[in-house]
Amino acid sequence: MKSNKPPKSSVPDSSTQRSMVRQPNKITMARMHTADLQSSTTNALRTLTQYENRVIIRIIEALQPEVDLLEKLERKERESSQLSIFNSDVEFVTVRIPFAKLAPSPDHYRDVKDALKSLRQISISYDDKIKETEVTTGLIVKFQTPKKDKYAKEIDITLDKVVAKELINIAGGYTRYDAEVAWKVRSVYTSRIYQLLSRWKDLGKCIIPIEEFRSWLGLESKYKEYRDLKRRILTPTEEELKNPESGSDIYFDLTEKKNATTITHLVFTIYRRVELQLEENLLQKKKDSIVNMLKHHFGCTPAHLLQLEPLFVHAANIPLLMDKIIEINSYINKKRDSIHSVADYAITALLNTPSLHT
Repeated sequence: MKSNKPPKSSVPDSSTQRSMVRQPNKITMARMHTADLQSSTTNALRTLTQYENRVIIRIIEALQPEVDLLEKLERKERESSQLSIFNSDVEFVTVRIPFAKLAPSPDHYRDVKDALKSLRQISISYDDKIKETEVTTGLIVKFQTPKKDKYAKEIDITLDKVVAKELINIAGGYTRYDAEVAWKVRSVYTSRIYQLLSRWKDLGKCIIPIEEFRSWLGLESKYKEYRDLKRRILTPTEEELKNPESGSDIYFDLTEKKNATTITHLVFTIYRRVELQLEENLLQKKKDSIVNMLKHHFGCTPAHLLQLEPLFVHAANIPLLMDKIIEINSYINKKRDSIHSVADYAITALLNTPSLHT
């Protein structure tokens, strides 16, 4: 039996690269089909190509600032209802993603464009209860790509608002994972297994019937012999996530449950990589310190703090926020008598800091 310890090696400093996202469990499990939304998406999500999967990850990442707002809107909290695009009259949502976040090099421009075309062909229908009509759309509605200097520019991806909401509505539970890891691993299977195990990492174990696992990955007609499934999918995934160079915050050991000689279940024992867990805990402490400073030094209210939530999405912003707040505090101490509202001034200054939005 293999050791549960990964190869000894220093873990790369990924604090400026990691991007933790919250994704609905139904997306993790490729079950986008709901009572309100009828689609072929469930089967399509099980058979995504590497680049189609990468595009979906980046879209969900780009929509993260709306996750908290949508969650509070679902609970009918008034403060967030004024900020969320999902409580507006717009029918479409457009996200702008740097091409360099969709492909590892300019050579893969065609791969990204083909993936976007395929996602546009996935048919989704839903009932518009206000207009009393049935709407048919695609997983994405349209995309716009630059003609020159492609790799240095951005791609605009437009989604129907109902579809965008399904991609980030975590009311039914969510999976928290590192978008950078899910994006850069070598195969779509490794990416999806990483997302699945991220859902169960707090429990430390995931047990799944082998036929359900095959179906979930769209492998009903491939690798029918377990030894082939293990050699082509499971072992490469286990080895890649155990390798510290992957940057993965989790890794696993795999065993099987049998009925006599027949394998019935896969048992994933999940481990957290200690170095990254300590880093995550430290970042959370820094975030808590920032929130306390804004409350106690500047008198910021929950409504003020709600405006800053998009700035907390990326880990790299945390030290920048701390430095900026110290700078703002120094200025306020000198000019306090001329500042009408310290809280409003501090929030405006933070929101207008370009380095926090790159």
